Formats: sequence, C-alpha cells, structure tokens
Amino acid sequence: MNGVPAGGIRKIERMSRGDPGIERSSLLRTSLVVTLVSVVGAWLGAELTDVDLASRLRPSSDALLLGLLLAAPLVVMLLVLKQIRWRPIRRLFEVVHEILGPALSECTTLELVAVSLGAGVSEELVFRGLLAEWSRGLGVPGMLIVPNLLFGLLHAVTFTYAVFAFGIGLYFSAVLYLVPNADLTSLMAAHAIYDLVCFVFLRRSAREIPQDLES
Repeated sequence: MNGVPAGGIRKIERMSRGDPGIERSSLLRTSLVVTLVSVVGAWLGAELTDVDLASRLRPSSDALLLGLLLAAPLVVMLLVLKQIRWRPIRRLFEVVHEILGPALSECTTLELVAVSLGAGVSEELVFRGLLAEWSRGLGVPGMLIVPNLLFGLLHAVTFTYAVFAFGIGLYFSAVLYLVPNADLTSLMAAHAIYDLVCFVFLRRSAREIPQDLES
C-alpha cells in the first residue's frame, strides 16, 4: 500500500482482524478523565474523613531516585515474564496488546509519559494512599490486602492480570511500610516509570507492520 501512512496501515490491519483495541484519542481522553476524577475524589475523600494525604507526599529528587530504584525489579520481572511460554502468561500479554496496542502505536513518547504519570499519580493516591488509610483499622494485614485486592479487581481483564496487579500493589504497599524514606511520591514515580516501560514495549510491538501490508 504505497503512499498509505503507517498509522493507516495499522488501522486497516486491525479492521481486517476485528481488533477490539481502543483508539489513541479514546486512550488519552480516558486517561485524563480518570486521572482528574481519581485525584479530586481522593482528596475530597481524605478531607471528609480526616485523612492526611499531604503528609505522605514529599516530592524531592531523592523520592524520584528511589522511585527509579523501586521500578527496576518490576522491569526485570517484566523482561523475565516475556520469556515464559506458560499459556496464562502469554494470554495476559496478548490481551493487553489487543486492547492497548492500537492506541499506543499512534501515541508520541510525550503522550506515553503523560498517560504513565496519570496512572502512577492517581492509582497510588487512591489505593496506597486513601484506601490504605481507610483500612488502617484492620491492622497492617488489612492495609496490605484490602486496597491491593481492589487494585487487582480493577485490573481484572484476565484472572492472571488481576493476580499480577495484586502482586504489584502488594509490592508497593510493602515498600511504603518497610523502606526508610519511602512515601507516596516515590511510589508514584516507580509506578509511572514501570508503566512507561510497558507502554514503550507495547508500542514497539504494535508498530511492527506485516510486510504484506507494506508492499
């Protein structure tokens, strides 16, 4: 299809497969709305229930550096999982690719950074921030399990994805209580960095155009 832009070729390919993936504009719009609603909702919930979220946010270069270090094990895990041939793991990657691949393939790097930051900030503020504090009356086990169980259910595209998300949430919660100087800011940074790496991998994979569509 000489003269057809790469984005157009990818769209033709998706249509021929009946691809259920979302479009770039929908992804960006949804990311913006969810981020705004989550952040405003978390702060309103905190104000109405006397939860001090501000004290758990300490933006600094050290927090960003800690976030980078905390993201490293997750990136290594991602690379290892990509080599595993176990069917549930393969299906997890396939589903995520089908849903997000079309949109990510058309996103700029700056847009990927924005979506990653939105997810990192909003999800950590809600789950490891507000919901963790609301679960404080259940003791440490409750603070670790309840918010992350909800986090896993929110990501239940497949059962494996839900378990995977629960595990990552548990990791972030454990870091918050076990690592000195860790706070919500460092978790937001780690979450955003990990998401960005995932999005870059997905975009690269989604942009691989079959030769028969290019000719």
